[in-house]
Amino acid sequence: VVLLQNGCVCCSVRADLTRVLKEQLARGGRPFDAIVVETTGMAKPAPIIQSFFADMEVKRQARLDAVLTLVDASNLWRHIFMPAMNAADEEGEKKG
Repeated sequence: VVLLQNGCVCCSVRADLTRVLKEQLARGGRPFDAIVVETTGMAKPAPIIQSFFADMEVKRQARLDAVLTLVDASNLWRHIFMPAMNAADEEGEKKG
C-alpha cells in the first residue's frame, strides 16, 4: 500500500502517482495482479485515467481494466435532475 497525501490526485499529486506507479512496476518480484487507485471525494476520474496513458513506461507495463464509481445516493438526485444547479456549482468552483 502506497499512500499519497500531498493534495488532490487529479492536480498536485498526479506526477507523484505516475512516479509511484513507475517505481512499483520496476520493483523486482512477482508482478502485480491489480493496481487499485482509491480517490476519496474526487468527482471526475479522467485525470487519473490519463495517468495510465500519458507516461509511456506506465502505459507499456500497466493496463487500465476498469473504473469503479461510488455515488452518494442521498445527494444523487441533485446531480441528475438539476443540471442547471450543477453548471452553477462548477462555475463557482472555477472562480474559486
